[in-house]
Amino acid sequence: MKSRAIKIFYKLHRWTGLFMALHFILLSTTGSILVFREEISGVASEHEVAENISSAQVILEKAKSISPTSRPLSLNFKNEDTIELRLGVNNSQLYRQSHRLYFSTEGEEKELLQKEADWMNWILRLHRELLLGSNGKIYIGLIGIVYCFTLISGFLIYGPFHKKLGFGEIRRSNQRQFFGDLHKYLGIVTLCWGLIIGMSGAFLGLSSTLIKVFQYHELQFLNQKYPVKPNAPWISIDSVLTSAQKALPESKFEFLAFPDTQFSPPGHFLVLFHGSTPLTEKLIDLVVVDSISGEVTDIRPLPWYLKLTLISEPLHFGNYGGLGLKLIWSTFNLAALALPILGVLIWRRKNKVTSGTETAYLLSELFSGKENYILLTGVTGILGSFFLEGPISVLFGLMVTLPAALVLFVVKLLKKRPQ
Repeated sequence: MKSRAIKIFYKLHRWTGLFMALHFILLSTTGSILVFREEISGVASEHEVAENISSAQVILEKAKSISPTSRPLSLNFKNEDTIELRLGVNNSQLYRQSHRLYFSTEGEEKELLQKEADWMNWILRLHRELLLGSNGKIYIGLIGIVYCFTLISGFLIYGPFHKKLGFGEIRRSNQRQFFGDLHKYLGIVTLCWGLIIGMSGAFLGLSSTLIKVFQYHELQFLNQKYPVKPNAPWISIDSVLTSAQKALPESKFEFLAFPDTQFSPPGHFLVLFHGSTPLTEKLIDLVVVDSISGEVTDIRPLPWYLKLTLISEPLHFGNYGGLGLKLIWSTFNLAALALPILGVLIWRRKNKVTSGTETAYLLSELFSGKENYILLTGVTGILGSFFLEGPISVLFGLMVTLPAALVLFVVKLLKKRPQ
């Protein structure tokens, strides 16, 4: 690689690294807790459920008697012994404003008991969306992309910087050199793991946007294929599930969308099934069933971007290989957590003046220097996208970004002015 390209990647790596530092420290800390979420809370995130719902029609009839003005939207397992039915208020097709009813597998209405501690859900929301709702989730997805770029740019500059040193050699002649070699070594060791975490986090963060893409493309295709909305009454849901199961006998039921909703075409049920093996349990196929005849009219796989999104969750949290893999994930996480800390120390040492009068910068000079603008972008960027989310979310955003502003102030205050 040419020296000019190396300099460009070095600057980009430094700037994106400074921008990422506080983000990654927060995400890595909360992620370390969430990796052991099942062990801490005692509640498994994945549940082994039945292959079908034997009382689906009974559940639908009871829901109609409870809320006669609501439109049934979807039916799915909430956990191993609870079935969730979503209903659109005042015949609405939208999921956003829907309400939920819960039933036992025998068809009896029940209340959903909150088994997991509220503080664990709070940590999950902090990690997933910075407590800032759907916009926060998108922002976290973009942070995952920036993190991957930071890793790749670090990989590209590692060779030229270490071509005269052995792999893993860490010099100790001075602190900045020690921090720099350790930073590069840990970066290379955790590179593949970091790319997995970054890309899977990006897919999870952008999942809502990807679902909208699916709605626009895939469901638009189905709506064009089945444009007519029949007036005859629906066939029994039990018959729909039986027909769909026969079409994919080796799969297990995941989700059913009622006809003419956000996730289904007119006059047709959309039934989702996932695989029954460890390799296919996160992969889903769509079965389109005629609401009048109960015949299967189409079987479609999920698009590649939604498949990657579904696979991303177990990859991101390391919860597909038992406690052993979680311990490995935690070890890598701790090693990766040192990267932003060492990066900030390297930047601090580079800008430190060892001679001259120890004079603090004036407050008016706090925001000078392009690196500081990068850090400030990290602070204001967290807030900038969320003003439409309401005052409470903005308040949470201020709570998240206040430490970043404080760190920037302290760094500039302690920095020595050159003679």
